[in-house]
Amino acid sequence: MPKACITFNLPEEQDEHRLALDAGKYYSCLWELDNHLRCKLKYEADSLSEAELVAYREFRKMLHEFMEAAEVRL
Repeated sequence: MPKACITFNLPEEQDEHRLALDAGKYYSCLWELDNHLRCKLKYEADSLSEAELVAYREFRKMLHEFMEAAEVRL
């Protein structure tokens, strides 16, 4: 089975090390945010004002654009 190993020179690369350790948490936050926005638009659209709907749509679109630019897939 293939394996991968990432090596950091500590303490110089402490920030990069922390980022690698927390990558799963960041992914989870992105997924939760996207799902929250999707649910708002799908299940609560009737109770939202037109301005709120536009804001939720634009924010979700922006999130997807940022993720695409960063080559992040949920």
